[in-house]
Amino acid sequence: MNLKQWTMLVSPIITAPPPPTTTITKIEELTKELEEGLIADVYRQVEDKEETTGTSASASATRTKNLQYYVYDDIVMRMPEIRDKARVNSQPWIWKPKWGRRFADYARGEIRWIEALEQHPLRTTNASEAAFFVVPIPVSATYFWDYHGPPPPPQQGDDPPHAAHPASYSKAMAFRYLFNHTLFRRFPERHVAFAITEKLFVTYWGLSHKELIQFQPMTIVRDSDSDNWRSWLKENHKTWDNKLPGAKNKVFHHTVSLGYGGEGCNPRNTYKEVTLEGWKTKTFWIFYHSREEVSVSNSTIFRHALLPSSFILEREREQQQEQQKKQNSTTTPSSSSVVVSLPERFQHQPVSIGYDLPPDQWIQEYSNSRFCLVIRGDQPGSTSLFRSIRMGCLPIVVSDSLPGFQQLYHHVLQYDDFSVTVSEDDFLMNPIQSLDDAILFLLSDPVALQTKMNGLRLMQRIITCDQPDSLFVPAFAKEIVLTQQMD
Repeated sequence: MNLKQWTMLVSPIITAPPPPTTTITKIEELTKELEEGLIADVYRQVEDKEETTGTSASASATRTKNLQYYVYDDIVMRMPEIRDKARVNSQPWIWKPKWGRRFADYARGEIRWIEALEQHPLRTTNASEAAFFVVPIPVSATYFWDYHGPPPPPQQGDDPPHAAHPASYSKAMAFRYLFNHTLFRRFPERHVAFAITEKLFVTYWGLSHKELIQFQPMTIVRDSDSDNWRSWLKENHKTWDNKLPGAKNKVFHHTVSLGYGGEGCNPRNTYKEVTLEGWKTKTFWIFYHSREEVSVSNSTIFRHALLPSSFILEREREQQQEQQKKQNSTTTPSSSSVVVSLPERFQHQPVSIGYDLPPDQWIQEYSNSRFCLVIRGDQPGSTSLFRSIRMGCLPIVVSDSLPGFQQLYHHVLQYDDFSVTVSEDDFLMNPIQSLDDAILFLLSDPVALQTKMNGLRLMQRIITCDQPDSLFVPAFAKEIVLTQQMD
C-alpha cells in the first residue's frame, strides 16, 4: 500500500485547532506585569470588592498589589545538609523502590524552586509586608537523603507504619516546629509548602492525623491536582483507565499544581531561548521518541501510534495479508504495496521519531526540532512538556485532560497560549493527518504563529528558574496570591 492509498483509506474529518485566545499585546502586558512584580488583576478585584461592599479594603490592596513574600530562615526547616546531599546525589538513597527513582529529579527541582524564592528581590524579611509565607522544607528530598539508621521513636498519636519510616524523621520535626511558630498560628491560610512527589504525597509524613489536619488551611504546591482532575473528567464526561482519581483529599484542601516544573530548570536539559527566527532555522520538524515498554492507563496505543509497533502498521499488514489471501498469491508483494514507515508520511520533513536514542543524539535532535510531541502516558502529564519548553520546541499536546490534571500557572497563561493541542480522538483516528493539519493551520497564520511563540517564550521564562531573566518567582507568587484570594 502506498502513501496515497493509505491516506484515502483513513480520511477522517480532523477538528481544526482552536484559534489563539491571547493576543500579542496581552502577552506583552503579562510579561511586563511579571517583570515589575505587580499583580494588577488582584488589585482590581480588591477595588471592586470595596466598591460593591462599601468596606475598606485598602490594607488588603496594599498587601496584594505587589508580590512580596516571606521565607522562613530557620535551619530546622531549611535542612541545608539534605539540600547538599541532593546536589551531589549522595548515595545510598533511603527510598528503595525502582519506580521512585524519577522522584529524585523532582526533589532536586523542588529545591531549585525553594532556593529561587529565597534569593529573589521580591522576598521580604518583614513578615507584615508579605502576601504569603513560604515554608522552605524540601519535603521530596527527605525521601532520599534524610536520616539513616534505626527508625526514630514514634510520637504520641502517630499513625504506624508511616511514622516509623526513616524518611519521616527530619520532616516531622520541621513541620512540628512550623506548627508551633507564631506566624503559622496567626496566618495558617497564607502559608505555602512544597510536596511534588505524587505517590508519596500523603504517605510517610511521620505526623499524627491531628497534626496532619493543620495542613488544611495551607496551600500545597505539587505536581498535579487530583481533585481538579476528577472535576474535569466529570464535567467533560471522560474516564481514565486504571488510575482514576481517588477520594477527595481530606488533609490538603488547597492545591496549586505546577506540573513537573523542576525539569524546566534542570541544567541537564539544553536551554535554547525562544525566538521565531531561531525556531525557523531548526532542522527537524517533529521530535518524538519513546521507550518500547508498554504504558498503563491504556496509553500505549497513544505513545506507540507513530512507532514501529503502531496499530496503524499492524492494521496495514493485516489488510495486506487479507488481500493476498483473496488473490491466492504466495509471491512477494509488489513495491506499491510495501508499507511506508510512519515518519516518512509527514508532510514536513525531516522528522525525528522512533524509540530511544543515545543521550547525546537525543539532546541534539530534541533541541534542534520545531515541534515536540507531548503524548499522554501513565498519567495525563509528562516531563517532555517542560523539556520541550526549555529547549525552545513548540509542544504539540495529545492529552485531553492535561489542563485539569496540571493547571500550570493558569492565572498567567492557558495551554493554547504556548502549545498546540490535538485531541486524543483525532490523533487515534489518523495520527499523521491530525498532526499535519495542526501544523499547517498554525503556519497559515503568521500572526497566530508569532503569538504562540511569544506565549512559549513567556512560559519558558517562567519555568526556567535557573536563567538570569527568569520570571518563575513573580509567576509563582501571582499563582499563590490569586489562589489564596479565591479561596
